[in-house]
Amino acid sequence: MIIYCSIVEVSVAKLFIAGVLPGLLLAALFMGYIALRGVLDPSLAPVDTTEVRMSDRLRALFDIVPLFALILFVMGSIYLGWATATEAAAIGVVASFVIAALYRGLSWDNIKQAHLAAVKTTCMVLIIVVAAQVFSYALVYSGISRSLTTWVISLELPTFVLFLAIVVLYILLGCLIDGSSMMLLTLPVLYPIITAAGFDLIWFGVAVVVLIEIGMITPPIGLNLFVLHGIGGRGTKFTDVAMGALPYVIIMLGFLLVMWFVPGIALWLPDQMAVTR
Repeated sequence: MIIYCSIVEVSVAKLFIAGVLPGLLLAALFMGYIALRGVLDPSLAPVDTTEVRMSDRLRALFDIVPLFALILFVMGSIYLGWATATEAAAIGVVASFVIAALYRGLSWDNIKQAHLAAVKTTCMVLIIVVAAQVFSYALVYSGISRSLTTWVISLELPTFVLFLAIVVLYILLGCLIDGSSMMLLTLPVLYPIITAAGFDLIWFGVAVVVLIEIGMITPPIGLNLFVLHGIGGRGTKFTDVAMGALPYVIIMLGFLLVMWFVPGIALWLPDQMAVTR
């Protein structure tokens, strides 16, 4: 059991760090696209002529330091092997309380609102997890998972064709259900298939995260689209928001294709990790 837990912790740490380089590259692609659109159509990003004092800029820069420190502290504790994912979450909570206290925002009302929001989110996620567990056990004990795996392998599909089929599956599901449900419902079925097909699980985990993010911005159930629509106000059309997200969907799909041919994008950093257990 101890050996198993150690393997799981190392895998989680590797999976976390595997997303760093793909995330930075995707962010660079998004910024490049935005910059290109701004150059081609300056009206999309008009120049702000407001003069800002250097002291205000430094103060604004200082205000984001605690946020980055919190992220680095939590994620760094996982990467360095100081804490498991669960322990890192507890560390994040304590650090958040400290930051809130330093900014004099640690009131009983704020604590109450934070706990209520956490309970609502946790209950929603746990219902999904329980339902997915029941679904997973049903697949295993009914033999559907084993039969489906045998059938897919018997087709002798090229791994690239199988990957394209998985991409299409996640895109279709992303139009209908949220990311957590999509992951919990599909992985019990896909895990034996991708394992038998020889996919690297760390690489596949990063690919699934990108696919889930695509689902978050594809209508009609793209949660991020609803958030952006709400920010835009009453005059914003949902179709405009969806069309605005389309280029980013194309960029992420293209990035997945590049990641297929260059798996080192996701695997290079995990391979550099020195496992000291």
